[in-house]
Amino acid sequence: MNALLHDELLERNLTDEAPVESEKQLRTITDALPVLVSYVDADQRYRFNNRTYEQWNRCSRMEITGQQMKQVLGEEAYQRIQPYVESALAGQIVIHKNS
Repeated sequence: MNALLHDELLERNLTDEAPVESEKQLRTITDALPVLVSYVDADQRYRFNNRTYEQWNRCSRMEITGQQMKQVLGEEAYQRIQPYVESALAGQIVIHKNS
């Protein structure tokens, strides 16, 4: 019985660590990219940003995470990209060319 309990606890610990490891891997990969990478939820709150995004916005991960886009970007910048953000969140393919 102890062996079964031990195996089950070990398996749970590995399962609990899987999301943390996955995020570490994702962060390692995206931090190496020379592009802005960010994940925004349906409420337009930042949930994930790569290092380039943070450097570009001059904010740390801890400052950005949980904040709404409008708060981080400012009203003027947010207004320019709002249609693209709303389209992307609606599941549409969005191509934004900065001119």
